[in-house]
Amino acid sequence: MPMGISSYPFYVQLSTAAPELKGKWGVAPVPGTLKADGTIDRSIGGIVDTTGIIISQSTKQEESWEFLKWWTTKDVQIDFGHEIESIIGAEAKWNSANLEAFTNMGWDRDHLAVIEEQWKWYKEIPIVLGGYFTSRHMNNAWTDVVLEDVTPREALEEAVKQINKELRVKQEEYGVDPAAEEARVAAEKQQKGSE
Repeated sequence: MPMGISSYPFYVQLSTAAPELKGKWGVAPVPGTLKADGTIDRSIGGIVDTTGIIISQSTKQEESWEFLKWWTTKDVQIDFGHEIESIIGAEAKWNSANLEAFTNMGWDRDHLAVIEEQWKWYKEIPIVLGGYFTSRHMNNAWTDVVLEDVTPREALEEAVKQINKELRVKQEEYGVDPAAEEARVAAEKQQKGSE
């Protein structure tokens, strides 16, 4: 049986670009690791990549705040999602951060139940200076293995070298002490582990 783990955009693409597959595939929570208490840890990482900000120099901070509060409400998000989908099509299904709005976007009920279950296991990936290089070079490593016949170990070692180089450049640029940053991250992990 073919199986894959992919993202929300791929789910939407498959749902809309291959209508002939409707009813022939499904979604399930990410496979996980059996924990000592018998539960399955299905943790998966992600990044929130859209934010609303108000610049401190803005002369309209109060109006900006009122707009953001209005824009993120359930009803406005549902209306926007339905409107954009009616103009562009199902491939533009709105991925609202407002969970009440998200669940009211006309999902297949079985798929929505799986998405809601997986949300319980979502862990945001920590953002680090230069971290954008990680996904780029992991993709490059994959491409080197698949298309250039490079061994996986070689490809990953080269990726790590390039990622670390960029991390050092950004740490120097912003005056971050790598040892102090590592200690801070370790303490943060220990704190989360004890909760």
